[in-house]
Amino acid sequence: MKKTSAMLKQLARKSLNGRYSIPMCVTVITLLIGVVTSFIIFAFTGGYTAFIASATGNYSSHTFSIGSYLLTLLTSLIVSLITSIVSAGVTKMYISFCRKDAYGIGDIGYGFTHHPDRIIIVNLLMFLCTVLAEVPMIIGMIWWIANPYNGAALATFIIGFLISMVLTVIVSLYFFLAVYLLMDHTDMKAIEAIQTSSRLMKGNKGRCFYLQLSFIGWNILAAFTFGIGYLWLIPYTNVTYTFFYLDVIGELDITPAADQPL
Repeated sequence: MKKTSAMLKQLARKSLNGRYSIPMCVTVITLLIGVVTSFIIFAFTGGYTAFIASATGNYSSHTFSIGSYLLTLLTSLIVSLITSIVSAGVTKMYISFCRKDAYGIGDIGYGFTHHPDRIIIVNLLMFLCTVLAEVPMIIGMIWWIANPYNGAALATFIIGFLISMVLTVIVSLYFFLAVYLLMDHTDMKAIEAIQTSSRLMKGNKGRCFYLQLSFIGWNILAAFTFGIGYLWLIPYTNVTYTFFYLDVIGELDITPAADQPL
């Protein structure tokens, strides 16, 4: 029987009771990694464009705004692919945590030692699908920028934005279980993980989307604590999502071996 959002959250709270220490430490470490990588993007792209401007004497804001944007996009993509491997290790830790197997902070590096190319491919394909999903918004935005006082252009941008939002959510739902599958099956290929995720999410996408929406209130509350609340919320969210994965593969009812084919 499929578990409701309330049931999955209850399982998460019970599992975390008295076991928050390592998930909290992992949360702090990953947040620090995020801050450092964001600083690297800012420092590298800002410093690079300033250097080129001084070297060439070209200080055109238009030229360098385009150059800065493209450089930032490329740097962000590279850094996001690296951090995605870290996130995959965190996912592995939460899978072990929910199964009550051995787990630890060292699991953060799990993705780097277990075919990280698979994780990179999955995230690249998800990135490309997300970019395609944003095409309606981009087209509408370009038309609106070219015609800022045109009501039809503004309406097109709004409609394109809404369409892109829906498509982006759908893409994320199809990919939702891919990294869980990669961390659970070390011999699974990237394309196979995406295909399996897509198959498993049939009939579960609405349930997953509702589960994600159910954390909006908690995120708002955590924001009002100057971010301190996220030390509890992020583990709570991740454990709940992991139980969702275990529920979808049927492990909450029948416990199969971790490497059993799906």
